[in-house]
This record gives sequence, structure tokens and C-alpha cells, in this order.
Amino acid sequence: MEATEEQRIPLAFDAVLIDGQNAGRFLNGLRGRLPLQTKLFVVGSGELEGLNLGSSDLQTEHLQIYEKLPGGWQAPFVEPSQDQWPWISRPTFHQATLPSGRPWPKISVVTATYNQGAFLEQTIRSVLLQNYPNLEYIVIDGGSTDDTSTILKRYDQELSYCISEKDNGQSDALNKGFQQSTGEILAWLNSDDRYLPGTLTRIAMAFDKDQPDMIAGGCLLIEGEAAQPYARHHTSLPVGEIVSLSLDKLLDIDGSWYQSDFFYQPEVFWTRQLWERSGSHVDEALYYSMDYELWLRMAQQNAQILHILDPLVLFRVHDQQKTHGGLSTFDSELRQVRERFLQKSQPL
Repeated sequence: MEATEEQRIPLAFDAVLIDGQNAGRFLNGLRGRLPLQTKLFVVGSGELEGLNLGSSDLQTEHLQIYEKLPGGWQAPFVEPSQDQWPWISRPTFHQATLPSGRPWPKISVVTATYNQGAFLEQTIRSVLLQNYPNLEYIVIDGGSTDDTSTILKRYDQELSYCISEKDNGQSDALNKGFQQSTGEILAWLNSDDRYLPGTLTRIAMAFDKDQPDMIAGGCLLIEGEAAQPYARHHTSLPVGEIVSLSLDKLLDIDGSWYQSDFFYQPEVFWTRQLWERSGSHVDEALYYSMDYELWLRMAQQNAQILHILDPLVLFRVHDQQKTHGGLSTFDSELRQVRERFLQKSQPL
């Protein structure tokens, strides 16, 4: 099953019917996503042990029916009724803890911005309206001269940290933001992109259940102010399995990176432990490829990554973004990063 583009969580099912022979992997993908009233029908025999479903309410030779699922299978919040942007209301949480019973981990999201007033409010609202119960949202503005300051004042009380001052570019701003962060899970969201509903909740549950160093989800691409995405991106990593982030493949720019085998930056989250093992910074000498260079360092640290099917972010393509019209410069910097990394990695 693939998540819908709108990423409706809880999934809008009254009942789920599955083949018992394939129940384990399929059901694990639904854990923490189902509405309170969902019924489960399992046809045939299968290995359901370890799924914590409890006893079925009705069982025959070929059918098991679960009228009510255990708490760990229920979605932790009720999503607002509207699907289309702009969102107006926030989801209402009905679980004080993760499905496992552990507390919601603090997620720190950093947004670096400069003169992106046209899109910044959408970005901010997409984070705050997650209504995630343990959010640290940090916005670093490089001294914008448009209406950015007005927008930031509007949300000042809801931001964990916000500063507007001249900086040395996006990487410098990101480092300022991450230095202020205290969360267990980290990410950055560009000020022209936006998270989809339920992104932070899904990320928290996936980190809690599988304990990877990194998680990559899906990314929907939109053009400008378009209402509908024109493409969907997913890494080529296997879905639902924890694997090592491959340094060799990352270094294969033409055969792997440019084949979209890896990431659009905002679809990736990682742990503080991995961030610290990898140097606790993004490279301030880079204009385009700071994310690629960070992934190289994380792969060098044997980062264990989980790929989930959920679309997590809307990535906006527009004529004001850095890479617009500058692909040759981007390519040159990317290859310089690769060569520099290889030189540093050579044994003395």
C-alpha cells in the first residue's frame, strides 16, 4: 500500500482486509495510522505473533475479526477535515505518548531564509500546524529586506528561536540554527518548501519503532503556486528496511546521484547522535551542495537509514530558487565536493 499524495493520517478506512500469509510486514506499515473505529479482518492463517493485536473478537477456520485495535495501532491524532492548502485548524492529539508508550521525542526543525517573504508564511504554517507535541522550530533570517520581518513578528510567540541579522549565507544560517537546537531528531526545511500534514508525527513514530540513524520519506514537487504536484520523488533505497547509507553510491554522481537514487534534502531527518558523529555542522564554504557533503560524512559514519513510503514534504520549484539557471555551477561545486572528500579520505 502506498500513502496518498495528501498523506491522510489516520488512513480513511472503516475496515482493513488482509491475507494472513502476508500479514506481518503489511500490518507493521499500518501501526499507529488507523482511526479508532477501524476493524481488522484477517483471512487465512498467518504469523500474527509479535504484532500485539491481542485476541480476535471472532474467529473461524478461515477468518479472524478484530473489532477494536490495541492503542499502539491507533493514529495518535485526529486530522483536520480539510485536505487543501491553506490549512486552518490543527490536528487534535488523543494520545499523550507514542504508540509504544514512550514520550514524543523533541524534533528540531531549522529554517534559514533570506527575502523569501512570498513563500515563508506557508513554510512556517506547515510546521506549526503539525501541532506536534514536542516541537522546537527555529527560524534564522539573514536580514531580509522584503516583508519577512512582518511575517516573523506574526508568529514570534510560536517560534522557539528566531533572529534576523546579516549572515554569510544559507550554511552559516543553518549552523546558527542547529547550534540553538536541543532536539533528539533534526531536520531543516527551506523557506520555500512545506511539510505535509502528519509529517512530524510519522517521523517520530518511525524513529521510535525502528531506531535508525536517518529516515528518508517521499517528496512531492510543485511548480510555483500550483495546487497539485507534477512529480513525486522517492529514494531508490528499499522501503521498510534499515540499510547502511552507501558511500560508494553517493560518490557515484552520474550513475547514482543524478539518477535521483538519493534525496531531495527536506525529505530527510536524522538523529542528534548521528549529527554529532558527523561533525555537528554543514559546510559554510558551500553554496549549493551542503546537503550532499553532509550525507557523505554521515555515510562515512556508517549511518543506518530507513526509507518510508510516506510523502513528507512539498518541494517547490520556482525561478527564484538558487539552482534556477545555475545548474552548471551547481554541478561544478558538487564534483568539487566529491573530489575533496576523496582526497581527505585517502590513507596517508
